[in-house]
Amino acid sequence: MRRLTAIALLLGLCIALPAAAQSTLPEYIARDLFCGVEAGVVVFRFNLENTGGDAQDTATVSARRADDNSPLATTEVGALDAGAKTPVELTFPSNLASGALRLNAAVAFSTEDAGNRVQPIQVGTCRVNIPAVQATSAPLATPVPGTSSDWSFGFDLRPEWLAGGVFALCCVLPLIGLLLVLAARLLRRPAPSFPLWQPPYVPQAMLNPATQAGARAGWQEHAASDALPYPCLPFDHAARKILLGMDGVKLHNWRFDGLRAVQYDMYGRIGRTQVIASKGMIKRLNKQLAKSQPRPGKRPRKPESIAKAVGPSAAWLANRLIRSTERTPSLPIALDLRLTGDHGTIRIQFELYTCGDGSWQLIDSWEPEMMLRGGVIAENFSYTFYGRTADESKRALRRRLRKDIAQRLGQMIAQPQPPPPPAKNPPSGMPPEPPVPAGSTAPAAPVTFDQPTPPPTQEIPRVPDAPSTPPEG
Repeated sequence: MRRLTAIALLLGLCIALPAAAQSTLPEYIARDLFCGVEAGVVVFRFNLENTGGDAQDTATVSARRADDNSPLATTEVGALDAGAKTPVELTFPSNLASGALRLNAAVAFSTEDAGNRVQPIQVGTCRVNIPAVQATSAPLATPVPGTSSDWSFGFDLRPEWLAGGVFALCCVLPLIGLLLVLAARLLRRPAPSFPLWQPPYVPQAMLNPATQAGARAGWQEHAASDALPYPCLPFDHAARKILLGMDGVKLHNWRFDGLRAVQYDMYGRIGRTQVIASKGMIKRLNKQLAKSQPRPGKRPRKPESIAKAVGPSAAWLANRLIRSTERTPSLPIALDLRLTGDHGTIRIQFELYTCGDGSWQLIDSWEPEMMLRGGVIAENFSYTFYGRTADESKRALRRRLRKDIAQRLGQMIAQPQPPPPPAKNPPSGMPPEPPVPAGSTAPAAPVTFDQPTPPPTQEIPRVPDAPSTPPEG
């Protein structure tokens, strides 16, 4: 019997101790609840009473929807002693809900006061009916003396709208700043310039004209580009220069550095009117030059396709130059190109031709002695075009100049085309042309548009080099 009594006392103590511990936690309850709509604002008012132990810290009281438990309004109340009361009033705009709304009063205690209870703890409930008119109206603002409250913006300044406006400003302002910076850079961008050029090879004045090197240096000054005059006159001579890479490929490792269309005055190269290409145009020319380099398994690009690609640049140069030379349209027009390459990766080759049997024939070929200037070698090409003729209109001149510049650039950038296959049955009386060996520097095809014919020159006999030792007397 005593053993049963001891067991009963132990069970009673186990049950009483947790109950005593739980009774020391605060227990809040909402009394005298009131829910209503006042001046477009939902008011949830009640008295909060502590029916448990003393509270140690503040608590958060909130008004929540009964359907999804989302908070509508919150406030904090101080620590309440056992049996103490405090009035609580929660308000929120009536446009957050409409119709019959059931509200729950919930309390969230601190860690010390909550214990093992799940928070928030519901302490009361109330039901309010929000009219539809009041649900869509904004809260009434208190009128300020001296101001008129008869006008409004016509929309509610909701938080999500304000956040969207701030986000839009954050995106638009940097864009406006970027546009202003680009406009300032365009306004401050310097005008394009055409770099100065000096021949990179030894001048003629430093060589003996009676030697082969001196005679070749004299012809180097007459080589303006890689083109030959057309048509050739009997017993005439002409020189041209070809830009190659170390592997013998045309324009390999060369790049454009400047381009201009210029018209000199009637007194020669004293005064000039020029149009200089922009950096973007030079970049496009270099892109076409890189695309035209030979690739294994692919046929070289035709000059016509390159001329079509550089057509817009040629049209821009022609239009700007003709617009600036309305008073002197009949004077010749020159196209100057500046090319550069790194020393050790490029070659310059000169060729001397003579006119015989109605075509140019190669008689000499050499590479000049170079003079290094900073490791970069610069070369200049010049092409000349007719000005406006007597029976040519301004529109026809513009059209012809566009075509001539584009065609000349296309022929300059294009690689040598492979020879056509020989005819199966060549006509009698006409011997077939000999095949062109690989790597030959044969003259390019005749230019298909008009160029000013240079004056005929007399053949200069080649003088042999002086003997190294005097003859024995």
